[in-house]
Amino acid sequence: MSLPWRSGAAAFARMLRPLYAMTSAAVVVFFARHRAHRTWAWPNTVAPGLGLIGLLAFLALILRNLTTLVGGSTALTIGIPALLAAALLLGPVLARRGAGNGL
Repeated sequence: MSLPWRSGAAAFARMLRPLYAMTSAAVVVFFARHRAHRTWAWPNTVAPGLGLIGLLAFLALILRNLTTLVGGSTALTIGIPALLAAALLLGPVLARRGAGNGL
């Protein structure tokens, strides 16, 4: 018995890869800006850079085959990335509003 909503939930979990990719990019950028903290190239730039490349390649494969991952549903194929994009765009806005309220 196949449950399409489980496929959608798993695909959504896989869509969190952009967050991991952004974290890898942030590490590379941080150590590029703060040279005093850089001690050895492998943990500061090489490993996060390779991780970023791998995560972006994995994300491209997910997006290319998302319809198959969610069980052939066009609505989920559009909805899952839209939900992720909305969360990524809305998060900083809500964080700024919360910061102004003392949260």
